[in-house]
Amino acid sequence: MNNGNNIFVPDGKNAIHAGIEHAPGGGQALLDPTDTLFLLLDHQDKLQTFLCRLSKDLEPKHWQALVNASEEASASKAPELDHLARSDRAESVANWLDERGVASAWDLAPTFVNAGLDSAWLAELTDKLPPASHADALGWLEARLNLKSLVGQVEQSTGRIAELVKAVKSYSYMDQSPMQEVDIHEGIESTLTMLGHKLKNVTLVRAFDRSVPRIMAYGSELNQVWTNLIDNASSATVIGAKLNLNPAPGKHDLRSGFLSTVNNCPAHQQEA
Repeated sequence: MNNGNNIFVPDGKNAIHAGIEHAPGGGQALLDPTDTLFLLLDHQDKLQTFLCRLSKDLEPKHWQALVNASEEASASKAPELDHLARSDRAESVANWLDERGVASAWDLAPTFVNAGLDSAWLAELTDKLPPASHADALGWLEARLNLKSLVGQVEQSTGRIAELVKAVKSYSYMDQSPMQEVDIHEGIESTLTMLGHKLKNVTLVRAFDRSVPRIMAYGSELNQVWTNLIDNASSATVIGAKLNLNPAPGKHDLRSGFLSTVNNCPAHQQEA
C-alpha cells in the first residue's frame, strides 16, 4: 500500500497473500489450503474405490506391474513442453483413453502429460494387465499421480508461508528494540522476499560486500529505505531487466550507488 507521501509500505497480511498467489517456480497460483484438503480427500476416496474394483481382476503379478509403473511415473521428470506441445500431447492421450472406454478421459489426460507419460507408455502398462482392469487401473494411476502432485503443492505452500512469516517478522523487527545493530544484507533479503511478487519478471544481481560491518540503526526504517529504492526501480524497468544490488558504503552514506537497473535494451542504464 502507499501512505500519504507516496511511499510504498508493504502490508504483512497482503504480502503473505501475494506470496501464496505468486508461487516460486512456474508462477502458478498455489491452491487454497481448504480446497487442497478437500481435493486430497477426494483423491484418497478415488484410490480406495479403484483398489476395491481392481482386487477382483488383478493377480499378484498384475499388482506388481501396476505398482512398478506407478513408482516409475512418480520418479520420472516430465520434459519441458510449450503450451502447444502440451496441448497436443494431452489431446493424443485423451483420445487414446477415450477409445478404450476410460471415463473422464479428458480430465485424466493432463495428469499423465504432467507426469511425462504418453499413450505409448500407457499402452505398455495395459499390455501387462487383464483387459477388464484397464479403465480402473488407469484411473487408479491418475488418482495416485494427482495425489502426489497435491501433496507437493501443500509442502510448497507451507514452506512459502513459513518463509513469508519469517520475512515479515525480520522486515518489521517485530518484538525487537527499534534501535539496534543490524546487518544491512539481512534487511535487504527480507525486503526482497516481501517484494517478491513484484520482482518475478526481474533478474536480481546481488553484489554484496560481506565485509560491511553491522551498523546501529532503526532496522524497520532502514528496510523502508530499501523498499522504496527497490520498488521505484522495479516500477521503472521492463520485463527481463536486471536489478543490481550493491549496498557498499559510498562517499556519503550506504545509499550511494546502492542499486542500478539495467533494462534489456541498447545501452540503457539508470541509477536509482
